Amino acid sequence: MPTEARLLAWTDAAVAGDADALEELLRTLKDPLFRLALRILGNFADAEDATQEVLLKITTALGSFERRSAIRTWAFRIAANHATDMAPARRARHAESFEYLALRLDAGAALDERLPLLAEAADPALELEAREMEQRCTQGMLLCLDVDGRTAFLLGQVFDFDARTAAQVLDIGEAAFRQKLSRARRHLDDFMGWQVRAGEFPSAVQLPQPVAGGGACLPATPSAIPSHSPPSLRL
Repeated sequence: MPTEARLLAWTDAAVAGDADALEELLRTLKDPLFRLALRILGNFADAEDATQEVLLKITTALGSFERRSAIRTWAFRIAANHATDMAPARRARHAESFEYLALRLDAGAALDERLPLLAEAADPALELEAREMEQRCTQGMLLCLDVDGRTAFLLGQVFDFDARTAAQVLDIGEAAFRQKLSRARRHLDDFMGWQVRAGEFPSAVQLPQPVAGGGACLPATPSAIPSHSPPSLRL
């Protein structure tokens, strides 16, 4: 990610009518914004649509950016608001809950036996299958959180924002952000502990961890969920 000074220089030039600067700014922002939308919505097509709409919103609102926060923080606020607005409609089409996820894991109990073997396999195809299994389980857990908790968890745990920046993105106080993040972590910890005790949860699946640069969700792979490259968006 370029420095804030570089992002601001592109912003100023874009506002002044420099189309190349606008393209550079949007090109820099689109990948992290896509990854955020993908994890909030859990669907590649929805995330692609959301990212395109967010980039258009950023373009339209760029002249009103008041520099009360970093440009990246401002862009993430627009993206988070847009994706969370889309999430209830998507949830109506694809209901998720920890109870439903538990039933799905129970129905696919063979996964518990195969995943450790796949993870240790020397065959690249089998290793890829193991990572994809982990991705599906991890994304399934994230989608079981309410959208506010999911977004707080993603900002604090996956994108590794500090509490002040994440609170600015969500337009809430730092204490409120910490409370949302703590509640989301507790829900995920409780679910994983319950499933492991029940002998139904793959031990190889872990909670998402932050990585350098932010945006990676899984410990086994730095790629987005699913394992596609971010779309080539129209700028």
